[in-house]
Amino acid sequence: MDWKELGKRVAKYAPELGAAFGGPGGAAIGTLASLVAGAFGLKPDAKPEEIIAVIEKDPQAAVKLREIETNAKVEIHRLNVQLAIQQSQEEIAKIQSVNTTMQAESKSEHWPQYSWRPWNGFWFPPTVAGIYILLPILDKTVPTVPEWVWMGWLCILGVATWHRGRMQRAQAGDNSQGVVAGIINAIKKG
Repeated sequence: MDWKELGKRVAKYAPELGAAFGGPGGAAIGTLASLVAGAFGLKPDAKPEEIIAVIEKDPQAAVKLREIETNAKVEIHRLNVQLAIQQSQEEIAKIQSVNTTMQAESKSEHWPQYSWRPWNGFWFPPTVAGIYILLPILDKTVPTVPEWVWMGWLCILGVATWHRGRMQRAQAGDNSQGVVAGIINAIKKG
């Protein structure tokens, strides 16, 4: 078992304390773990599975964990903010990677590289209309198109559209980084 599993078990009784174990805490997680271990009569360096076993047997587990959560509020809050920052940075890195690829394609001298996404968008509606509207009108057999074809095509269109929209908003001066970044900024200001 690991610290995240301990976090899930602790979250049953003390949600904020449990969430802190799921984050990137390092030494801070060690501090919280030693507090939890000490509250249940274990050594500070107890392993997650030892702590879980003791928590599940103790009828006063909820009270003890809530007390630790209350006393360690500041540290827990700091860990949860660190986790949110880490998640938003990972998301930003992914978006930047895709944007870099799209920008390189748009600057390409070869039309297949910069036009494949728009052509996917241009051809999707006529393809659907042709298969499901035009063929029945002409009394032609409607082919069975595998579901994965539509899903794959729509995934390409969805990702391309979403990233294109972000790029256009960035060019228009909208520097927001999305929902996660908005939450982090609200926490920092609050």
